[in-house]
Amino acid sequence: MKKITFIDTILPDTLVDQSVRENYKEKIQQAEATINSYREAIEKEGLTFDKDLLNTLKQSETAIYDIMDKAYNDYAKTLKFVPKIELERIRQTYIDIANALYKINQSINGFLNVYKYDFQVKSGKFRFDIKQVNDYVETLGVREFSTLEKEYVKLLNAATKAIVDCANFEIEHNIEVYSLGTAILSPTGKDTFIPLPRGLANDAKTGIVNVERILKGIKRVD
Repeated sequence: MKKITFIDTILPDTLVDQSVRENYKEKIQQAEATINSYREAIEKEGLTFDKDLLNTLKQSETAIYDIMDKAYNDYAKTLKFVPKIELERIRQTYIDIANALYKINQSINGFLNVYKYDFQVKSGKFRFDIKQVNDYVETLGVREFSTLEKEYVKLLNAATKAIVDCANFEIEHNIEVYSLGTAILSPTGKDTFIPLPRGLANDAKTGIVNVERILKGIKRVD
């Protein structure tokens, strides 16, 4: 059996969990990709996929209805006489556009209110302000360790090293494994056994080393 190499663990003042930062950046990239995927549907309805539109959709989940209502009223003011039925048909066209883009409005509103960064739309592509995103990412995943935690780890190191030293002594002298903790089976009746914990961890519960096995003679292993 190969001896165990003990490695001392030292807590730094702070520790950075890079996985937290990477997960957040992935969420930002997914949000950007989703918003960009709406461009085709928006432009199909005759609207321009730009910063002004996205900022308006950011204001509320139903902003698209306000946009279409204003667009209809602005258009109606340019008309002279138009039969009422025709005006209703035109108005319904604007409402249909709002209905078609409502869920997209909801989604964009959600993203832009969760990730409250500046953004730009260049060449028809949406992107959050990269500097603002990176500055925030630098604050994530930072774990600071207290003096109490550092002192506790020192004690754990000392205890672990002591157990490793004992285990390596057993390995070196072919003594039955005890330090790392084992379990023996004790009979309770016909064909019935219960596990009895043994080892240094179990001894620590009573605050005294169990030397019964030593008194009986050290058991060797082949």
